[in-house]
Amino acid sequence: DYGCSRACHAIGMHNDLGGRGLWTCVDIDETSILQAESLCADRAQNPKGFAFFISDNSKFLPNNTYDAAILMEILEHVPDPISLLEDIERTIKPNGWIIITVPSGPVEYAMWVEQPQRMREHVREFTHDDLGDIFGQKDNLTIHWANFGKSRYIDMDLGCYFLAYQKTG
Repeated sequence: DYGCSRACHAIGMHNDLGGRGLWTCVDIDETSILQAESLCADRAQNPKGFAFFISDNSKFLPNNTYDAAILMEILEHVPDPISLLEDIERTIKPNGWIIITVPSGPVEYAMWVEQPQRMREHVREFTHDDLGDIFGQKDNLTIHWANFGKSRYIDMDLGCYFLAYQKTG
């Protein structure tokens, strides 16, 4: 779970799988990792199946080690998403999966209006065409869009894209 925040996705999937598997959770924020460790101890079926790391660099992760990587709401925060994806793919075993979500639409407008002290946290927004340009050559690629409805602030639908593809070769 790269960019795990409080590891809610990893803990949920771990529990859905009956507490099986080993999970590596990485985030740049020390507070998030501390909260993730606490949530894991409290809510994971098998807390010993988790390892947590604080890092702003995926290069420390070993080659061909993981069965899958999840990057949930991460790419919009990264200045160079293609380089990050190449590095994450390096860590995945052949035939492993990369699973990604990215927001669609002006998801931060509400934050700017209701919490202006937070400033802008996303460095980019992705369209379906952007995702096709980045991921179009990936094996077994799936791209789905989930519509969350109209924004309260502008006349635009909000949602997120779900992507999954398989590393081959």
